[in-house]
Amino acid sequence: MESALLPKRAIEKVSRGRQFEDLAAEYCKSKGYRILHRNYRHGRLEADIVANAEQSLIIVEVRGRTTATFRASKTMHPNKLKRLGALAQILGRRYRAPKIRLELLEIIPVRGPLPSEALSTDLAAHVFRTYRLQ
Repeated sequence: MESALLPKRAIEKVSRGRQFEDLAAEYCKSKGYRILHRNYRHGRLEADIVANAEQSLIIVEVRGRTTATFRASKTMHPNKLKRLGALAQILGRRYRAPKIRLELLEIIPVRGPLPSEALSTDLAAHVFRTYRLQ
């Protein structure tokens, strides 16, 4: 039986998603977060990044866009927020975390010259916005 091939566009989307998650992990590390897991799964629940910093367990949902025409934060569905909350409770018990924080990390490409205080070329080429979800 022949396996089904993914369309080129689907493969490019997965590749972009991995690139955004790599950028997000690098950004989180630059902010002092210690990455515990990437693409953590518990049953049907999934978190892009699980980290800790300042005695808090941080669940990071990564949203990236290739254009800045609309905000990636607008793509957060209420059901996804519920699932992240449920996963945060499970991980909070597992790590005995005194504080749990859910964050949405939005990544948008920079148009124009890169800032001089850039951490790296890849990070400088994007705008990072963090939103607390809980």
